[in-house]
Amino acid sequence: MSGTSRLFAATLLVALAATSVRAQRADSAVIPARPRLDPGVDTNSAQANYEYGMKRIDDDPQESVRAFYWASRIDPTSGDAMYALWTATLVSMSDPQLASYLGHGRRPHEKRTGEQLELDSLIYRAYVVNPFLFSSLDRALMKRTIEAEIGTLNPKMKPELKAQAVARRVHAAAAQPSIAYSQGRFQEALDSYAFELYASNLFGEPPAKKKPNAKDKQYAAMVKGGLAFERVDLHAKRARIFFQLHELDSASTEMTAAISILQAQDSGSFQPIYLSKAIFDESLGIIYEHDRRFDLAREAYGRALQEDLSFYTAHNRLAGLELEQGDTTNALTDIDLAVQLAPRDPALRYRYAEVLVSARRDGEAAQQLMKAIALDPYYGSPHLMLAMMSDVENYTDDAIAEYKAYIALAARSEPQLPRIKARLAKLTSSVASTQPH
Repeated sequence: MSGTSRLFAATLLVALAATSVRAQRADSAVIPARPRLDPGVDTNSAQANYEYGMKRIDDDPQESVRAFYWASRIDPTSGDAMYALWTATLVSMSDPQLASYLGHGRRPHEKRTGEQLELDSLIYRAYVVNPFLFSSLDRALMKRTIEAEIGTLNPKMKPELKAQAVARRVHAAAAQPSIAYSQGRFQEALDSYAFELYASNLFGEPPAKKKPNAKDKQYAAMVKGGLAFERVDLHAKRARIFFQLHELDSASTEMTAAISILQAQDSGSFQPIYLSKAIFDESLGIIYEHDRRFDLAREAYGRALQEDLSFYTAHNRLAGLELEQGDTTNALTDIDLAVQLAPRDPALRYRYAEVLVSARRDGEAAQQLMKAIALDPYYGSPHLMLAMMSDVENYTDDAIAEYKAYIALAARSEPQLPRIKARLAKLTSSVASTQPH
């Protein structure tokens, strides 16, 4: 793996440097202004905001930050929007800021700032919500990382020379499999990762001396740990590509290989960056779930919890499996534990409400929906569920208010919007006709 590739891998995984990072929304006190979408584009559409952010990442990364922020607020279930927001935020940083973000946390004597921890939490949550998110902005981040590295090492370099140096490095790095993957060239990325795995196994560990001293042993441990890190990372990346291609047997084989290497590693051995086995176990569970091997999925989610008791999303996924099988009792237990571990996740509160409705506990479901709205007032789904619940219970005024709130937040392309507008009109007409003269 080249120096640029190593640095880029470190950039993408820096948020997994500590298990204490919690996957909760860390909202800033200042909400950014809505992006200036193209005329006629629906500003309530998470997808429209996401696509606009993708278009502006190179020429106006600050505008991309705003677009991805609003995409993630409108749809807090989107790991892709969280990943894009994290990436755009890094791309928009100055050279010193980006160098500081990438440098902190990898040396024991340095502590991360509050802003850096917020970014760590954001990318951690993105991969927890969707371990198979499509990292389509890796090329933009790679280019910005190279610019920051050159600018930090050579702060007095003339702009034209810096541009030439960056162009050369970007051109050389374009052949990296991570860039092929980000551009949708999946087979090319798979072949490149396979070759890197072959080379990693071929070269192996450095030859041992007859009587190694302490420095030799330390160096050998670092090399061994570094090789293990590369193999884990390569297997996991191949698993994610196979999942994108819906080749689930190959995806499970690769993810199992990554987990096996992690299990074989001594917990005290050198690792360049902490690798979350819990996320890998969750990933394997998702693969099994898509392949309808539910017993194996349940086992994988259970192993994720054995690895990290605070890994809330495993409880969430277990609740989904249990609800699918009609086991509302255990589903409620798991989703309740998930919410206790991540109480500031609006999508998780909404999920809790769905499980409570299945258990015919509508009053408690309404409480969870109101908490979800308080956490993210731009998230439309809780308003719709509250409206439908109020409608069924004949709380007409509440139903009207929540239907209006949902319509104000919903994207114009939402398929059920015409039906909801018609229901709101009927309720409004009914109320008007029954009011006293």
